[in-house]
Amino acid sequence: MRVPPLIRTMDEVKEKLDLLKSLDDIEFAVSVLKQEDVSKENILDIHYRQLKCDIRPMDEKEPMYDVLRRYLETNHGVTHNWYTLELLDVFECAKPDLDNLFLDHGNRMLLWHGSRLTNWVGILGRGLKIAPPEAPSTGYMFGKGIYFADSSSKSANYIYPTQKKNVGLVALCEVSEVAWCVFPPISSLNCHVSVPLVRFFSLGSIPLNRALVRL
Repeated sequence: MRVPPLIRTMDEVKEKLDLLKSLDDIEFAVSVLKQEDVSKENILDIHYRQLKCDIRPMDEKEPMYDVLRRYLETNHGVTHNWYTLELLDVFECAKPDLDNLFLDHGNRMLLWHGSRLTNWVGILGRGLKIAPPEAPSTGYMFGKGIYFADSSSKSANYIYPTQKKNVGLVALCEVSEVAWCVFPPISSLNCHVSVPLVRFFSLGSIPLNRALVRL
């Protein structure tokens, strides 16, 4: 048996943490698939019910479909110029059992969240999770938390697509933020918060050449 390679840099630590998170989501997905049901119900209906998430496909003729398509295309980051995004389908998702956990602080925003396909059963079934306390906070630009972006392509990068596997999922989430701290535009892409800002629940940065989009 080969000795595992040494983890020498914080980037490698972050990579392994992302791998562990993906494995946790995969383990949840496998547990859903392994649950036995003696009824004659369609197996897909059984697995869908176990997610406890209402998923409704949106018709292309609905006005909101075109709004979301334009929002996806016009919020493409100017630095992500080696690919384009195309909207294939829209699904409206809701978890009624988590509605009471949503704290409305008035500052509502529609923000994107991207993740690998292997993570979505866990995300839809359990919701978005923050890294556990025992995980090191180094490697996260703004510390531990749930990361959203107002740039569709920024979140799409976390799908980790390839030229052959170029279809993925991004979520457009209604986010209510409190004690909002905004960082000014910065030219360096390799920057992090070195000291936790404990008074703030939400942190963000303003991208360079930001453009406002009228919906």
